[in-house]
Amino acid sequence: MSFINLFVFCLFFVALWFFIFDPGMAESLGLGRAQLEMIMLQSVSFLLVLCAVQMPSKAAEGWRPALLTLSFVALSESSLVALLTPITG
Repeated sequence: MSFINLFVFCLFFVALWFFIFDPGMAESLGLGRAQLEMIMLQSVSFLLVLCAVQMPSKAAEGWRPALLTLSFVALSESSLVALLTPITG
């Protein structure tokens, strides 16, 4: 399970790096700003799900529903970005 955490955490920071500091490099790889937004939001959603699943049982009573709700919101926003972005090519 820790390998999955590390992979998603690294994916999030790579997408964040391309999104903030070097969008030109991402565009040369064929990733536009909308695709980077989708990758970031999906990795945030997955990180929130991992936090909700791995939380100890005493703390999970209040936080698990909130984390799963926030995960659903991030995933829904990612889907909206995908739907509202015009397809060019």
